[in-house]
Amino acid sequence: MSRIVVTCQGYAGAWTPLNGSGRLGCTKRSVLLASLVVGAQSGREWREWGWRRLGKRAFDAMGTLFMLQNSTDGLQLHNSYKDPDSSEIGMSSQLLGMAFAKVAASRVLSIRWLAQVDKMKAQGALTTTAGSNQRGDLVGHDDASKWHVIEAKGRSDPYAISVVAHAKTQASKVTSVEGQVPETTSACITSLHAKPISVLLDDPAADDKEDEAWEVDRERFFEVYYEGIIRALNEFKPRVIRTPRGVDFRVIKLRRILGRFADYIHPNLEFGLMEALYQSPQNAFEILNDYRVERDLKESIAGDGTALIGSSSRWEGE
Repeated sequence: MSRIVVTCQGYAGAWTPLNGSGRLGCTKRSVLLASLVVGAQSGREWREWGWRRLGKRAFDAMGTLFMLQNSTDGLQLHNSYKDPDSSEIGMSSQLLGMAFAKVAASRVLSIRWLAQVDKMKAQGALTTTAGSNQRGDLVGHDDASKWHVIEAKGRSDPYAISVVAHAKTQASKVTSVEGQVPETTSACITSLHAKPISVLLDDPAADDKEDEAWEVDRERFFEVYYEGIIRALNEFKPRVIRTPRGVDFRVIKLRRILGRFADYIHPNLEFGLMEALYQSPQNAFEILNDYRVERDLKESIAGDGTALIGSSSRWEGE
């Protein structure tokens, strides 16, 4: 299996055992799924742009796959992207930074749902106190009903320690979510240049000099989280499939979005969402609280109930 290195530092209390470095299973499929989902929480964009929004996101996510390759060391950036033009790699680095943050947050910090703060804020799911815009850009929710804040960055070249310091400062500015101290406030820096790709999760102490409080409408949070995905599925007349354990998913073939371009991955690969979430997204916490992904599908189904299901092909091993 493809692997990356994850290093955790600065975690305290019940999270202390996380500190240290280790290898984490992470396939191209899981990165593609995370790229499709993270930041997709904008029903307004889907209402205005319809299938064009899904097509753009799908092509952006597909573009990240061309940058990645498997090796004996693990998942890494392909050699052809070692010294690319900055305008060519900038957006991809940002998207990969968020995608790897989503994978690491789910598998290391048990954060099922990770969403962009600005998109949640724009749709009335989250409000902030008057403060600096220099704060964590991702908000997460876990199985214990706790909130997390993450500032995610992707870097294709070695970075200065100031990059980590700045990300830590941004994450730690949020000192209250729904009246409680966030469970973690992590800087997440993905080093795309490393072999294998490495992710740093750093949980800094709160900075009391300039704090920001967030209020979240939980039901609206889950509605917004899935709204864009549901609207995208409806654009392409999804079908329902069932896993071996009897869990239904509503899916569409990626080929219907990307055309023959999707054949590079596999013509039968399907993107979708657990049927129960499709029907009642506002009840996501109750639906998924006891759900554990089937062992054989752990790279195909994410903790938030989104899925990329279908036969694998050579692209996963290259």
